[in-house]
Amino acid sequence: MSDFSKYEHLIAQLQGVRRDGDYIRAICPGHDDRKQSLSLWIGKDGRLMIGCHAGCQKATILLVMGWTWANLMPSSDRQRESKSSFKIAKTYDYLDESGRLLYQAVRMVPKDFRQRRPDGKGGWTWSLGDCRRVLYRLPELLAAEPKRLVWVLEGEKDVDNLRQAVGAVATTKACGAKSAWLDDYSLTLADRHVAIVPDNDTAGRSVIAPILGSLLRYGARSVRIIELGGLGEHGDMSDWLSHRQHRSPEEKRAELKELVAASECYASQLVRSNNREHAGVS
Repeated sequence: MSDFSKYEHLIAQLQGVRRDGDYIRAICPGHDDRKQSLSLWIGKDGRLMIGCHAGCQKATILLVMGWTWANLMPSSDRQRESKSSFKIAKTYDYLDESGRLLYQAVRMVPKDFRQRRPDGKGGWTWSLGDCRRVLYRLPELLAAEPKRLVWVLEGEKDVDNLRQAVGAVATTKACGAKSAWLDDYSLTLADRHVAIVPDNDTAGRSVIAPILGSLLRYGARSVRIIELGGLGEHGDMSDWLSHRQHRSPEEKRAELKELVAASECYASQLVRSNNREHAGVS
């Protein structure tokens, strides 16, 4: 029977763990799993092997759990990898309505993104587990004037840069296009005017429909999809702003306003129904 003792610290972070001969079965963190789809086993070289029977990519599982490929190596191999280990470049706090820290998105060097949450002992647990997911900068979003446009971007860096450049109300979710948009996020944005700005790549464009559909189901007052022109592949809001670094905030705001005005406006059935009632239309 396989010896998993070297990886107990990783296995303990998973949910629904059970032993099955030479395998361990667990709830896969990469999707809404209810069947213990994740299998773990020990490879011939002593590495911890992982695989999701529902098709989740290994990189996705590692990202959600806050693990690296080096974590799956035997301890002696991990020591050889230590010289090239990741270092924290920047952290982004995800707070609840009262301003209490729920978790952090962590940007690493070399470029990588992980998530961690307080362990209650002054340290960190490098996985979110069942921690409540919220939108980035939630307290500021809730405090913003309800009529103001909310920009939904694909990363925390984009949110912070847009806020600094033009004073916009902006938000995102952890993991960008690699994580699902939750209906709880849409409930937070109910009765708001929203502009979705995808990154200029296939992954960015693929998230538009799920976000739009959820926002409309849960009563966003209006939703627009904003296409930022002049960007290269993988370009984002930060790149767009960088190209305009010599323009004044007023000029940037004016150009963004033009992009919003030129975009198609979607309204939820709930909002359309309310508008008809207010207009006396049955």
